[in-house]
Amino acid sequence: MKVITLDPDLALKLKVGVLLQEGVTVLDQREERLDTMIRAAEREVALVYGESRPSEIEGLRSARTLFQSIGVDPTRMRPASEALLRRVVKGGSLPAINSAVDAVNLISLQLLLPIGLYDADQVAGNVELRLGGPGEGYDRIGSGRINLDGRIGLFDEKGGFGNPTGDSKRTCITTRTRSLIFVLFTPASLPAESLMDKIEFAASSLADLLGSSRSDRCFLGGGLEPRGTID
Repeated sequence: MKVITLDPDLALKLKVGVLLQEGVTVLDQREERLDTMIRAAEREVALVYGESRPSEIEGLRSARTLFQSIGVDPTRMRPASEALLRRVVKGGSLPAINSAVDAVNLISLQLLLPIGLYDADQVAGNVELRLGGPGEGYDRIGSGRINLDGRIGLFDEKGGFGNPTGDSKRTCITTRTRSLIFVLFTPASLPAESLMDKIEFAASSLADLLGSSRSDRCFLGGGLEPRGTID
């Protein structure tokens, strides 16, 4: 069991849905069905949003509102969901990493909200969602380091490992992953029912695409409980 705690200073600024999905199978390449779904989503996004500025896209406003509420300029540090959408509307494709990461990138493109994805077995102990302090940060997937000083982040017993712009190498998903933690970051203004529906959509999608023996979830912030568990 992992306890997830949201810092009281952030509890009125955001809502978070946390999903634990166990018994998943992660492949190093997409299966044909997932690839077909991703290509169809890319075509739809390019068609619907190709002529729009990000600030004009209704679906991205929630992510931008979230960033503004926590003191981050979304035009300088973009939500991960916006970065994916911009990549696609400019004619690019979602990156091919592995079946789990690719499935979650598809979900992010569908929900237009930032998502964190972590190997549950690499997350050490309980988790706190809070603002980072001086010197806190982590090595991000790909290259570079994310500085969490004064910024929202997920922290376990070993330090920071995620935030709404990118995830850490330490807890990244690989073909050895059997249980994953999916975190959906939303503004406090999003209705609780909508957050729960989005998490159920994610749980169903991941079970369909990756297989799953069981799942658990909790919901924090924005008038919901500041503390929950996933088991």
